[in-house]
Amino acid sequence: VILWNLWNNHNSTVFEGSFRDPLCFVSLSLNYSKDFLESSLLGPPQFSISTWKNPNLGFSKANFNATIFAILDISGIGIVVRDDTGKFIAGLTRKVDDVFAPNMAEVQVAKAAFELLLQLGLQMITIEGDAHKIINPILNPEVNQSDVNIPLNNVVGHLQYLSYWEV
Repeated sequence: VILWNLWNNHNSTVFEGSFRDPLCFVSLSLNYSKDFLESSLLGPPQFSISTWKNPNLGFSKANFNATIFAILDISGIGIVVRDDTGKFIAGLTRKVDDVFAPNMAEVQVAKAAFELLLQLGLQMITIEGDAHKIINPILNPEVNQSDVNIPLNNVVGHLQYLSYWEV
């Protein structure tokens, strides 16, 4: 770790013109070593593998998600719709301007998902998203999530046009 910090300090000096005091990178090296030891004592990393599950027979399933790229100052949404055999029906990706709060990005993708489902004319749908703060008010509009309820009113309004839906 000390050798890496020496090399890094050398490159910073040569290419960026910045020089770090030797005591500073020795301290950094000790902190890196301490962090490494602590993390290795935690044991192997835990992984979970999520798999897509088919909707009930006769249903179509819409999976949707939003993401925020803070460094690039952009947000994006993605939607995939499949039938009960897993066959791709439709998809949508879109850049969303001026939305940098995670909840609002998730509201945007939920709204876009329902609009896509209505355009496709699908009547029996399962929706799946990972933002519980968005999904719960769709399931139960009486739940008060004040920062998402008002924008979600338009989303919940789309449900009346469907024969049957589930989350």
